[in-house]
Amino acid sequence: MLPQRQTLLSQEIGSCQSRAELLECWKQAAREFGLDHVTLAIAPTVQDKIIGPLIRETTLPLDYCREFDRQGLLRYCPTVPHISRSIMHNTWWLGPDGKSPDFECPVEMADLMRQHGLLVGILFSLNAIDGTRYVVRYDGKRAPLPQQDVNELSMLTTQAFDVFDRLRR
Repeated sequence: MLPQRQTLLSQEIGSCQSRAELLECWKQAAREFGLDHVTLAIAPTVQDKIIGPLIRETTLPLDYCREFDRQGLLRYCPTVPHISRSIMHNTWWLGPDGKSPDFECPVEMADLMRQHGLLVGILFSLNAIDGTRYVVRYDGKRAPLPQQDVNELSMLTTQAFDVFDRLRR
């Protein structure tokens, strides 16, 4: 990775004038960290049953999202209770073989994630100017991010979300 990675990505994100441009920059940022997908959604609560209606932007496969909702996996998602009690990021990993999750995970959820190459993930919680809580989630097929990468990605995510929030108003 380039030493100036964060600076370059920050410049690109800051210059976005549309949500389509922003999503392209967000995807590029994910790829720079070895991640394959990015999702922006309204933060789910324990009352939500499916994630589909909450998603605002995603590069996750549509089949994954549909099957996740069909199986009602949101109720087992460990990020939902985390979001309700912390603003810190949350990470998860299915292990190097995709079969040894570092979180409580139903077999069906792990299988679905593994089928779509979602072995590692990180979620950031952010608040819009109007107070609406959102999450930005990154997924991929790699080892967990080292702390320096988490820090960089956190700053880029905050900036990209700020651009999103400005563009949606």
